[in-house]
Amino acid sequence: MIQRIQTLYLLFAVVASVISLCLPIGMLGVDGRTVGTMYNLWLQTANGGHDFTPWALFVIQLLTLPIGLAAVLMFRNRKLQSRLCMFNILLLVGYYVVYAILAYALKARYQADFSVCIQTVLPAVALFFDYLGRRAVLSDEKLVRAVDRIR
Repeated sequence: MIQRIQTLYLLFAVVASVISLCLPIGMLGVDGRTVGTMYNLWLQTANGGHDFTPWALFVIQLLTLPIGLAAVLMFRNRKLQSRLCMFNILLLVGYYVVYAILAYALKARYQADFSVCIQTVLPAVALFFDYLGRRAVLSDEKLVRAVDRIR
């Protein structure tokens, strides 16, 4: 299981998603001072309050974790493993769509400038590793079919 390259790719995707859950993904600022820090679950305002508007990002990230782990454990069923990778890719694309919508909405609500944190790239890293994992799974499936054809 662990010796297969797609397992490593999928594990890297899960790790990137876990790290992304813990770090800030955006900042709201007015005239150089921070009004709020956006995490996947909440927006922490400057006065210490929490606004749970970005909860959808947390849910999407939380869904990618068990799906990614299931994809790692489905090494005997390559078709299902490939489908799980594709579903994870679609979820992560949806994550960025929701992120863009929330950034626009929070910018309008707080009348502040929105700046993206570097940690926002971690779901894209997970997406990239899911893509590499899916490609390796399909390559394995192709190789198995070729060997079956030779027999």
